[in-house]
Amino acid sequence: MNENAPRSFCLAVLMIAAIALPLMQTVPPGLELEKISDKEEAPPSPCGGYDACRGTDAGNSVATAMNLTDDFSWTGEESNIYWGDMTGMTTYCNYNTADVCNDVFQIDLPMGYGFEVKISWNGTTTYGDYGVAIGDENMISTSSNSFGRCYSGGAGSAQYVGMSSSGAHDCPGYSYTYGGPALPMQPAGLSVYAWVFGYYAHQSAVQEYQMNITVWPSDAGLKGDPIQQYATGISTWDDGSTYVGMCGQYGSSAGAAICVVPSSVNNGNDVGTKTLGLGESYGLFYNHDNYANSESSLTVSCTSGASFAIAQNSGVNPSSDRAGIFGATFTGPDVCTGTTTDVLSDGGYEIYWVTRDWITGGTVAGTDDDADASITYSCSSCTDNGATQTL
Repeated sequence: MNENAPRSFCLAVLMIAAIALPLMQTVPPGLELEKISDKEEAPPSPCGGYDACRGTDAGNSVATAMNLTDDFSWTGEESNIYWGDMTGMTTYCNYNTADVCNDVFQIDLPMGYGFEVKISWNGTTTYGDYGVAIGDENMISTSSNSFGRCYSGGAGSAQYVGMSSSGAHDCPGYSYTYGGPALPMQPAGLSVYAWVFGYYAHQSAVQEYQMNITVWPSDAGLKGDPIQQYATGISTWDDGSTYVGMCGQYGSSAGAAICVVPSSVNNGNDVGTKTLGLGESYGLFYNHDNYANSESSLTVSCTSGASFAIAQNSGVNPSSDRAGIFGATFTGPDVCTGTTTDVLSDGGYEIYWVTRDWITGGTVAGTDDDADASITYSCSSCTDNGATQTL
């Protein structure tokens, strides 16, 4: 055997290693740019303790509420579970706003979303441990300017209470609306609040509760088809106006602005034009008063043939004041004319445009992160909320 063979072999191995190792350690161009941290859309982890894993007591008013908005991803129906504590309660808590037995939580709902909240506990008191109310920034207490509240009142064995902006309250005890807005209602991009109160929790050895908050895409205030999702940005008509039309808020809505346009601006008989650029998509929304069905109509017609209409006496909308109702999606290039009418000239509908965040259920060329993505909605003749839309 050649005595130089082992030495030649070792030299060959060293030469290969010298070339290969630097290549193995090289980071492909741009790889580090792909390591983008995801936003946490869930309660803090690890949990920081009561309340809602924040490690601090939730406030006892709208002004001091604990904001949970960033815990949600807003990509469809989603639920988060939290834990709260009212240790230290020594007496019945119903209409009072004592800090020890009231926890208020805030959620900033995007346009087109509804929500519900359910409170459960492990106690077995005669009257049920906890109650919950929901409302907007006008809520003063669970029974003042709230959308409504639920408490167990004699249904202690159920060990939970629930309220929903859809009006489909999972409330085994007593449910009251206190003159709030007609439900279902769709908060039009509002801050909403879940107000938990201790009721008879002082009778339980462990004064702890579980809170489940669910948010969902909404259609006319109800849990809707999740194909439509919108950002909170309102887009004006061509003349700079936010709304076409006017409605008169007749029913009590707990201080919430259902109808926005004053009668000094127009009498409900109004018209406006909206120009949509190439690839631009907008959602048409409307507010209406409780006489809109019997007295009023709205139409939106475009040069492309796309249209949306609600005729007088069509029965599409109930006899109640409602806001933030989705009508249809329109995509440019197009020029659309919106018209509202009212036979008594005292208002009925207000219509407005909302910038489209994204749509699923259609054909998408590009990604959700591509600002230049072109989107084609695949439905050619659809019905939404009882009104026919041609896209």
